[in-house]
Amino acid sequence: MGFSHRSASISAQLLRLLGWLPVVATVVAVWIFAVDVPTHDDWDTPGATLEAWRKGELTPAHFFAQHNESRFAVPRLIMLAGAVLSGGFHPVPWMFVSCGLMALTVWALRRWAWEARQEAGALLALVGALLFCVPTQTENLTWGGQIGLFVPGLALVLAHGVARQPWTPGRRYLLCAVLAWLATFSFANGMIVWVLGCPAWFAWWRRERPLLGRAFVLYAVVGVLTIAAYFHGYVKPGAHPSLLTGLQQPGRLLLYFLTWLGGPWAMGVHRPIVLAPVLGGATLVGVAVALRSVWLRRRNLPAVVHLWLVLLAYGAACGVVTSLGRCGFEMPTALAPRYTTFALWLPLATLGLLFACQSTWARPWLGGLCGLLLLAWPSGWYSLNNRRLALEQDRVTMRLAAAIPENPLLTRLHPDREPTTRRIRFFSAEGWLPPLVDATTLDLLSTQASEAPAGALDGVPGVGGGALVGWAMNPDTRRPATYVVIFTEANGHWHPWSAARVGNYRPDVAKAKGAPALARAGFEVRLPTWPAGRWKALAVDEAAGKAFLLPAPR
Repeated sequence: MGFSHRSASISAQLLRLLGWLPVVATVVAVWIFAVDVPTHDDWDTPGATLEAWRKGELTPAHFFAQHNESRFAVPRLIMLAGAVLSGGFHPVPWMFVSCGLMALTVWALRRWAWEARQEAGALLALVGALLFCVPTQTENLTWGGQIGLFVPGLALVLAHGVARQPWTPGRRYLLCAVLAWLATFSFANGMIVWVLGCPAWFAWWRRERPLLGRAFVLYAVVGVLTIAAYFHGYVKPGAHPSLLTGLQQPGRLLLYFLTWLGGPWAMGVHRPIVLAPVLGGATLVGVAVALRSVWLRRRNLPAVVHLWLVLLAYGAACGVVTSLGRCGFEMPTALAPRYTTFALWLPLATLGLLFACQSTWARPWLGGLCGLLLLAWPSGWYSLNNRRLALEQDRVTMRLAAAIPENPLLTRLHPDREPTTRRIRFFSAEGWLPPLVDATTLDLLSTQASEAPAGALDGVPGVGGGALVGWAMNPDTRRPATYVVIFTEANGHWHPWSAARVGNYRPDVAKAKGAPALARAGFEVRLPTWPAGRWKALAVDEAAGKAFLLPAPR
């Protein structure tokens, strides 16, 4: 008997330690796949704030400025602090802040949701952490500007923890108001925290005396004033469809919601747009079963059910609002990885509710989630690697922005090419970005390029675009080139047109040349267009200051 008890205790402790393994894996993933290059919205948020700081023009308006539907005051403040401390426009530290928020959420769930001290609770905590940290959150992990995504959910879990404390009502309402304010100005759906994170819900749930005194009134007034201030001067993003689209097409709205809900599990599979709504429908069935279990046990429910219902309501609200605002777009937009953070709250809360209510469906649901996790984690790591390659290409595009201002790949950094190029020049001149390659340098390399065998172009795009594929090296050192520049001819002069990063895995080249270093001599980049007329490709070795002509494909 004693041995059995000790064995169970050791097993529970081991599971508790393993419960942190997903968090560690997330940190390792960021460490391996993170690329220190701003991308897309980073150039606006926090780009404009950082630029104002460097120019001495920073005001509170820069923090609360609207970006799409959100006002990212809290993330902007964090990112500004990180930039000042690191002395540059470095997104990688922000990624580790996101990791910290994820870890804090896992801790809060272990503290108030899973009761991880027991073996069964420790197992659920492990699965819950695997689910929350699933690497299909590709963009969320390797896009520094996504800090705000993790704040509202964390704020709700912490608000539940605050509501359970034996503190005075005033103290509980004050702390929950702070959490709701932080969530509101971290991401647009953080406004939901004012309602779902209210301590009065927990008191009502526990059948205690309602906390509807002065503290509640003050909480409600501050919440209304905060949301009113949020919408003061609010402008609906011009490119976004009307909310009426979903109401006028309920079938499309439902399909979009199901696709959004199943999106976290559809990454890396064939035809995800078909699989996602099926998985979303299965999730809704699980939600319905969980709610039925809650209803059947409504007279004797543990306190943790309140937390799971709150998180379930939050995830559902996020899905409905997103679907209303986005279903006018193409259906694949529902699969955006950034939605994973919100969509995962529904299967996670369903798991919590089924086990809290001791439902007979709890173990089948757990088994189904474990099966999906076995598929999601490998595909997620594969997607992270692909994103790393894409971001490394973006870094080359950024460094060549001054020399190749018409590079079609600049729109991958940000759709608005001209203001982004201007901002790149500014931050580079301030020393907050790496030095840029100037046009004179590329022009000199072009005129002095050697014709020594330096690689091959295995394929070039057609006029309508496609993949530029090949490998490139410095034949003098037999090491990979830094990048490949495509030049076009106009008026008897060669002009740089675009560039491809070198560094893809090419073991065939290393074997053929007998040089292990050339295993990373490959390049592949998808270009939206291809220049008409004469062109040439040069392999550039920055360290040696040399360029070598690549022969055209046969």
